Amino acid sequence: MIDAQQGLERVAMVVRRDPDGTPRFAATGFLLAPGLAICAGHGFTRHGAVHEVRLPGQSARRVGVVEVFRHRDPGVDLALLLLGDGGDAIPPARWGVVPPAVGSLPFVAVGFPDFASRGDVPTTRQMTGSILLGSFLGSHEMELSLSSPAPRQAVGSPWQGVSGAGVLTRNDVLVGVCTSHHVPAGAASLTATGFSRLTEDPEFERLLAEHGVEQASLGPAVLFPEDGDIRRRIRTHADVARDLRGRRNYLDQEQLPFVHPGVEHDSHPDRLFRRLSADRPRGVLLIGPAGSGKTRTCFEVAQRADRAGWQVLHVQADSSVDLDDVATSVLTGGRRRVLLVLDYLDACPQLDLQALDEVLLPEARRRGVTVACLASVRPGARHAVHLRGSARVLDEVFVRDDWPHQSAVITQVLTHAAPETVRTWGLEELSRLCGRRPVTALLIARAIEEQGLGRLPLKVTASVRPGELLAWLREGMRRDALATSLAGSASPLDVATPDVGQLAFAVAVASAPQPRRTVERTVDSFLAAAGDQGRRYSGRQVVDTLISLGWLDEADGRLVVVHDIVTDELLLQSLMPAPGWSVHQPSADPLLAAVARHPRTFSVFTGHLRRLAVDLTAHGPAHRATALERFCGEWLVAHADALGRLLEDAGPDGEQALLTLVTSRPWHDYAPSVWSTLVTPWLVRAEEGFVAQPFLTAALRGSDEPSAALVDASVGWLARRGRQTDAEHLLRALLARPDLSSEAEALVVDCTLGWVPSRPDWRYTPALLKRLLTMDHPPARLAQVTRVALGWLTHYRVGGVGAVVRALLQREDVDDTVREEAVSRGFAWLRSGMRAGTDVGPTVCALLECDRLPEAARIELFRLALEWLDKPRRHPSTGRVLRGILVDERCPAELKRRAGDLARSWVTQGFAEWEASSHSQLVQALLVHDDTQDAALPLLDQLASQPGSPSSPAVLQRLLLHHDQLSPDQARATVAHALVWLRDHQDPESLATVLSPLLRVPELTAHQLQEAVGHGFAHLLAHPHDHEAMAMMLSQLNGLTAAQARAIADVSLRWLASHGGKAQRAVLASFLTRHDLSAEQTRAGIDIALDRLTADTASKDRAVLSGVLRNPALEADRRSRAVDCALRWLHRHGGLPKASLVLEDLLTLPSLPGGERTLLLRLADDWLDRHAEHPLAERLRAALTSCTAGGRTG
Repeated sequence: MIDAQQGLERVAMVVRRDPDGTPRFAATGFLLAPGLAICAGHGFTRHGAVHEVRLPGQSARRVGVVEVFRHRDPGVDLALLLLGDGGDAIPPARWGVVPPAVGSLPFVAVGFPDFASRGDVPTTRQMTGSILLGSFLGSHEMELSLSSPAPRQAVGSPWQGVSGAGVLTRNDVLVGVCTSHHVPAGAASLTATGFSRLTEDPEFERLLAEHGVEQASLGPAVLFPEDGDIRRRIRTHADVARDLRGRRNYLDQEQLPFVHPGVEHDSHPDRLFRRLSADRPRGVLLIGPAGSGKTRTCFEVAQRADRAGWQVLHVQADSSVDLDDVATSVLTGGRRRVLLVLDYLDACPQLDLQALDEVLLPEARRRGVTVACLASVRPGARHAVHLRGSARVLDEVFVRDDWPHQSAVITQVLTHAAPETVRTWGLEELSRLCGRRPVTALLIARAIEEQGLGRLPLKVTASVRPGELLAWLREGMRRDALATSLAGSASPLDVATPDVGQLAFAVAVASAPQPRRTVERTVDSFLAAAGDQGRRYSGRQVVDTLISLGWLDEADGRLVVVHDIVTDELLLQSLMPAPGWSVHQPSADPLLAAVARHPRTFSVFTGHLRRLAVDLTAHGPAHRATALERFCGEWLVAHADALGRLLEDAGPDGEQALLTLVTSRPWHDYAPSVWSTLVTPWLVRAEEGFVAQPFLTAALRGSDEPSAALVDASVGWLARRGRQTDAEHLLRALLARPDLSSEAEALVVDCTLGWVPSRPDWRYTPALLKRLLTMDHPPARLAQVTRVALGWLTHYRVGGVGAVVRALLQREDVDDTVREEAVSRGFAWLRSGMRAGTDVGPTVCALLECDRLPEAARIELFRLALEWLDKPRRHPSTGRVLRGILVDERCPAELKRRAGDLARSWVTQGFAEWEASSHSQLVQALLVHDDTQDAALPLLDQLASQPGSPSSPAVLQRLLLHHDQLSPDQARATVAHALVWLRDHQDPESLATVLSPLLRVPELTAHQLQEAVGHGFAHLLAHPHDHEAMAMMLSQLNGLTAAQARAIADVSLRWLASHGGKAQRAVLASFLTRHDLSAEQTRAGIDIALDRLTADTASKDRAVLSGVLRNPALEADRRSRAVDCALRWLHRHGGLPKASLVLEDLLTLPSLPGGERTLLLRLADDWLDRHAEHPLAERLRAALTSCTAGGRTG
């Protein structure tokens, strides 16, 4: 219980007197004892100010303030007020620290908010609610959720004045004071400073003890009651398994046995589960086209985790899911291991993957919970999730989608889903009808089986195109008498124009998932607008037909489409009917009008259309995607006013719809032109409710090239709201943009400089400072940045110091006094950090890299580092620190010997928790520091005695790279150990670490080379998406048989056709060096390379360009295209030193047209004028001479 009476007599009004004696309200305070009060620290910054405390709950009304003590860490916003005599005798208060848990505690606070003032007279208001313990993870601040928010004010905040109000919880324990009123949840939420760091200031500790104010323990937190919305968005595995019904029971092993992709394939559920069961697992992102088995694979892994006792949470494809939802579910489950299943990750744009990596996962580990993530996307959505930071937490794994495997899955599907039809028509014929996608085959087979078509002669299907869902939907409509006009048609696909019935079905699936009544009303509104044709149908009939076909499921009054393929095909065939080259406007207009009547329905629909547009763009042809984008964009512009009004007051639904419109195809190129009417109305309301920031941040992170309208809106919000507690997210998103205007950048930097000092311990503060320190600034602004950074660098900081120190020391435009101060503060932090057992390694490395460090300071740094390294606890940076000492020639010999002994000891132990890079760095440092052959002896002994040590791959890699410095016996032993490791401990993640340097050893025997190549070949066949191994094997010109080379080429071509970026560049460059492939394979590789070069002229594509130009199989029809690509590349990069290689390749081509030859001669002369002394110049001169001589001869 909370004693309100005791709380009232402790309420204090802090008054500051002007020099003329005029009293002015300053803040709320809380009386800890008759002579001591506590308040927020930010109200006491004026030196020499005179304060008094008024006590409206006591008989004595005024008490003077003798002295103010602000907490010595400015990031802890607290102050103690030492009072004079005059207050009533009350017992000392008790203070406590809220427990580390996701849950809530009740609270009460009394303060003097601005909205309650009567004229100029402050008046108290009581605030009650819950302390949300899961907010501000890792910080000493707390979020207070109010049960009765203040009235909305047009200007300022209604809670101005409550700073300093004491926050009382159970048993009258004081747990903090209110300090801020700008928080994401708006007027219904406040921020308080908790007491976890209260006694870190010795003066605070002394004053509390002198006045008898003691710490008390709190009872357990109350876990949040389960929120119904969160339960729908994030479901337990038991709930998902229990609700399998209708066509979704294809996930059930009993209903449809799983066809695994092969025990050696990366996407096998057993391999995935083992990977996710590591001590600190990286997550997995499954990638595959629609209907290729991603969801089933996720479910199989979830089953294994559930059986192993994990908490398994399925995050639904919902654009409203955010990190708070996930944190609440993860941290309240009571399990030590959690699997997060994020099927269709791209459909959760509000889920901050960067914060997942930097906030939730570390916080879960701190609480003893290991979280593994398993997500999935279609190939077209890879770029979108990559923009959001998927690579931070997820490694890509491709599901197996080759035809032999898909055929085996379809066979399994048909024999279980349609046994009667298989017996009547035969497996081969039914398989032909059902198409080449397992999910489509399942839906069609069950429709045939349940409608009894399998008992009819096979000729009834003569007019049906294989794999076409729409044909079977029409058959279901006809049999249910919903489309009698179609009965006489020889084939339903002969009619290109969609009829009202088909469009009604499209409206239904486009409106789900939603409550059944909402879907039916949406369909009814569409039918009503269709006039006479629509009167034959009803929303209920349409829904019932879809359920009877098994393509729509109903659970707890909500309708869910069994698979996105159903929605995709119905929408595509309705919007772009056969032949599908253009949008059919008479069909599309009424369909969009129907779904745009309700905010939630429109939000759901935009998500479906986003998915469809992304797939069209990824798989082509390009003109279909362009046609869809043009129509949707023009429709959006024409209806922007109406949509703006629809979404203005739609809250989260409006936010989800607008986020899709401004970041995703097919809308995002058109939304900026109508920003003021479409987006601004919702943003204005969101800003009033303090919830605009998440939208702006998500939009910036989800946009490849954010529009000027989005940037302007974000910068404008910062100008008005830049001091809000949640501004850090938008600051980070904006500072990450390299394309801000100078005016926008100046405003963002100013806001960041104002935001950081009052929040030094917030998780992202070091990242903000690091970013500021790596930017270009005018001198005056740079001085501000360095001043704020130095002010932050105190020994109170918990982490991130190394990054800030490094960024400060690496700047060439700061003066020596700044550099010296940074070094001094870095040393102070190091000394305090070693006492606390923190990871000081990044700061040590930052100081070691400073060339201007005085000799005495550098020697002290070596000693401090070795003192830290001598401690038994290991950290991720341990290897880097040891390497830094060993390679530093300025380290005294006796200290370097200590470091060498530590390094040899630790490499021998091979700590499993170290990253591979730490092992490799340490071994490299030893081989450089010691005599190579002497250093190799204990390493070879370790390989012989501990071949399975976690450090073995790094040891083998470095020994193989230094094979020429080893003795002959040591080199032979290293090769033998590498081959043994490849046989017995082959880890897909480490294979290239060992195999790549092994293949470079020239002394390999023919047998050893054959065995090493065989390991790489077998690995690539089992892991056909390992592009690093692919590039490595393609570049291996010796040892591969012709059959092996062509098999690798087949694997590579399949991969190259669906991938891009720098990974594709490396594989293509290696592919084009091989001249032992079939003519068909070579042509296919050249075509992929030319497609890449046509779309992109990056400087790093030179190797691909040269590979094409030098390929002897380059035929005349492709040669002209290759020359065009090369000339475009030279136009952009002709001044680079290695441009001479492209010029040389072009000059050696036969049969160049005269105009192109003349242009090349001029470009070559220009290059030679610029790089006359370059080592490559002589080669170009020779090619130039040969070309001109050939031209004269011709």
